[in-house]
Amino acid sequence: MMKTSTVKLLRASANAFKLIWRRATVAIFFWLLSMIVAFYSAHIRADFINLLTTIVVGKGGPLRNLTILALILIVLWIADYLTNFIGEYSLQSLKPYTYRVLARQFVMKILRARRSSFLRSGDILARFVSDLDPLSEALGGLLTAL
Repeated sequence: MMKTSTVKLLRASANAFKLIWRRATVAIFFWLLSMIVAFYSAHIRADFINLLTTIVVGKGGPLRNLTILALILIVLWIADYLTNFIGEYSLQSLKPYTYRVLARQFVMKILRARRSSFLRSGDILARFVSDLDPLSEALGGLLTAL
C-alpha cells in the first residue's frame, strides 16, 4: 500500500492549480461580481420599497424617482442573472478542463517513463491496465478517450 504524505498532496495540488489558475480566476471573478451586484441590488430594493411607502395616494408623489429606481432594479436584475450564468458556466467548465489537464499529465508521465522499467517489472503496466476503469471514472472518462 502506498502512503502519500500531506506535503506531497499539497505539492501536487499546487502543481495542478498552476495549470488551471486562469479559468479558476475567471470563475472567482464572476462569483465576486455577482455578490457585488446582489449587494447593491438589495440596497436599491430597500430604497424602492421606502419610496413606495412614502407615496401618498392621490397626490402623485415622486414618480420620477420611482421610475429611475425601477429601471436600475431591472438593469441590476439582468446583470445579476448574467453574472450568475457566466459564473456557473465557468465553474462547470472548470471541472472537465481540470480532468483533461490531469489526464494529459498522467498519460505524459506514462509515455516518458523508461521502457526498461516496464520490461523489468511488468507489475506497473499490469496495475495500470487493471485499474483503468476506476482511473477512467476518477478522471471523468477521459483516459479511455485518450
